[in-house]
This record gives sequence, C-alpha cells and structure tokens, in this order.
Amino acid sequence: GAANPDFGTLAAGAQAAVKREALDRLSRSLGVSSGSLRRLRIGWLADRRAWGFPMTDAAGAVVGVRLRFPSGKKLSVRGGREALFTPEALDPGGRLVVCEGPTDCAAALDWGFSAVGRPSCTGGVGHLVDLARRLAPEETVIVADSDTPGRRGADALAGQLVGYVAAVRVIEPPAGAKDARAWLRAGGTAADVLATIDAAPVRRLTIET
Repeated sequence: GAANPDFGTLAAGAQAAVKREALDRLSRSLGVSSGSLRRLRIGWLADRRAWGFPMTDAAGAVVGVRLRFPSGKKLSVRGGREALFTPEALDPGGRLVVCEGPTDCAAALDWGFSAVGRPSCTGGVGHLVDLARRLAPEETVIVADSDTPGRRGADALAGQLVGYVAAVRVIEPPAGAKDARAWLRAGGTAADVLATIDAAPVRRLTIET
C-alpha cells in the first residue's frame, strides 16, 4: 500500500516526468551537467514539488528515494532505506570514486570518473562493501567533505573498505571548497583531482603478525 511504496516504480515514474528545460535549470544552478544527473536517474515528483534521486542497494535495486526541494532542503520518501546513489553504466574494475550525496557524485561523473554517492558522511558502509565486492575496483578513492564529520566518516569507511579493495585513498577538496561539487564549480579539473589522488597515501589492510 501507500505506506510502503514500490520504490522502483516510483523512481521510474519520476524519471519519466522530468522536463528537459527544468533539468537544465537545475543543472545550471547546481553546477553539474544534466547528463550526469540523468545517469543518476533523477526524477521529478510533481505531487511533492521536488526532485528525486533513487537510492539503490549494491545489486542495483531501488530501495529509497532522496528528495531535493527547490529551496535546497533534502528529505527522503517515507518507508524507504538509505542506500547508494548509483549511476547507470558503472564499470567494474579500475578506480571507483565515492562521494557524499548525489550532486557530489554528479560532479565526479562530470570529471569522467566511475563514481557512486553515499547517503551521508557515515551512511552506506555495508552497501559500499557489497558494491566493492561486486565491482572489484583496483582502487577506491573516498572524497571527504572538508569538515570534521566528513573526514571522520571517510576514515571510518576507508577502514572498512581496505578489507575488500587492494588500494584505498581518502582525499578532500582544496581550501575554500566544501565538497566535490564546490570543487568543480570553483574550476577544479579532472587533472587537479588526479593530482590530489596521486598525492594521497594508499591505505592497505595491515595484517598483525
């Protein structure tokens, strides 16, 4: 019933309701491309007057929808679970970039990375471990928001992922940029991000002997 909506159907209907002009306006206001927002299967929920980003488990099943209101306020549709913002066509292997939230994930996609968004600075750990097991990336890069909760959350996630990924790095945007999207808006390029990744130490699982 209505108390427990079918989130896959809800997300698909919302996705079909997106008007190009409205998406282009949102894209400009956020500073990320409409193509990356579409890869994240953004939808428009007319009854709530809000944008919606589906949240999926590691297998890709939609288990929740995060709402973004024109005011910038964010809520989730009741009855759903917090999970990952996973773009279409996520390739296995290679480097996987983990950001906080769907619009930061869109920024990473704009830079050309294989990327996924976690629901908050502490959320999605179990889903990300499952995703790492499924995609088997050679390296995972966690982009921490430049604040104490962001750094703590990134460190905690890195500590979990080292058991499943050969190389894990944690980076954060340069001074003045709060998160990945702010970094992109400030003119950060893929080359800048790669240089930051290369400069970050590799975290590996240390086996106590």
